[in-house]
Amino acid sequence: MTVPGPARDGIVEVQPEVVFLFDVLRQLGDGRLTIPRFQRPFVWRRDQMLDLLDSVYRQYPIGSILIWETDEKLATLDRIGPFPTHAQGPGIVGYVLDGHQRLSTLLAALVHHESTGGNDVLDDDPGRWNLAFDLEGEGFRSCTISQPVS
Repeated sequence: MTVPGPARDGIVEVQPEVVFLFDVLRQLGDGRLTIPRFQRPFVWRRDQMLDLLDSVYRQYPIGSILIWETDEKLATLDRIGPFPTHAQGPGIVGYVLDGHQRLSTLLAALVHHESTGGNDVLDDDPGRWNLAFDLEGEGFRSCTISQPVS
């Protein structure tokens, strides 16, 4: 993850930083990291999502994430993947400038969530978030989540 640092004399410093994926996903979940509204909405197709997860599984590089940390409050997207966003608290917030599609896909695949069931009326494919690892096929698959039988 690349984090722009504090400005000195009007110049912004870019500070590369290695952060564990678990920590990034936790920051997304608690609102310390979010997607600014000026970013495009999520547009990846299922095959693109599965290609990213395949790259992670095979330990291929998946690129860097660019984050802008600031105490300025910007309008943000209402959802990150299948998850509603949380209100931003006081203090520094990280805004994803590059990596929205990848982070949304990773969040959906690696963090448990209930099926959105079409709750996001703007999502033209809410089933895309139902991702699972197929142990026999040794790869990620798009799947249908069935409700438990009572």
